[in-house]
Amino acid sequence: MPSTGKAAVFFGPGKPFQMRELPLPEVEPDAVLIRVTLANICGSDLHFWRGDAPLRLPDDGWLFGHEMTGRVAKLGARVKTDSLGRPLHEGDRVAYSYFYPCGRCYACLAKEPAACPNKIGRPLGPSQFPHFHGAFAEYYYLSPGGAIFTVPDELPDEVVAPVNCALAQVMFGLHQAGLQPQRLGLRHDPDGHGSRDSRPGRARPPGPPGPAWPPGRGQGQLDRERHVLRRVRRRRAQQ
Repeated sequence: MPSTGKAAVFFGPGKPFQMRELPLPEVEPDAVLIRVTLANICGSDLHFWRGDAPLRLPDDGWLFGHEMTGRVAKLGARVKTDSLGRPLHEGDRVAYSYFYPCGRCYACLAKEPAACPNKIGRPLGPSQFPHFHGAFAEYYYLSPGGAIFTVPDELPDEVVAPVNCALAQVMFGLHQAGLQPQRLGLRHDPDGHGSRDSRPGRARPPGPPGPAWPPGRGQGQLDRERHVLRRVRRRRAQQ
């Protein structure tokens, strides 16, 4: 394994990214070093790049990006399986999280980690351990506590890269609403697009559209989610 890796470092809107060579970190016992094979540009990345969402950046720049996939470059000494308990080895293709719910706030205790106000910390510069904080680099360091999942060989990187952002949000929303993708006519598109199946010969059987949510179930889930989000916003406003 090499001792360094390249990263594209951001220094603010209107300024070009700068390529930097960074040292590969010593992998903590519960962490994973991943060799990035594909990174996407998310809409939120464009907001940062254009300056729509101004942030106070570290003096040495910011390494960001979050839609990505890769292969395990090095496992921490205590990491033997992925987050579903399946064996995990160096070289395995993986999908993984880029944020870390705190596990202690109201949202986390209410089993709503996606609403955790602490899940994404302040921007970190490349000089700060573990150096590889974002997708726009040759490596990504999955810190202890991050979720990681092995990926089937039949799924290309182009499909896997957005799983931890766009696709995960859609699936989470459907789950909260009590809906099933099959019921909506959604399909897996090998070209990397999630959509209703409109291919010739693959039309859905005729019938009335499904309800927005199953009566007496999905609405309650949505109400609980809104309640959690309101509580989180109030607590953040009081801080």
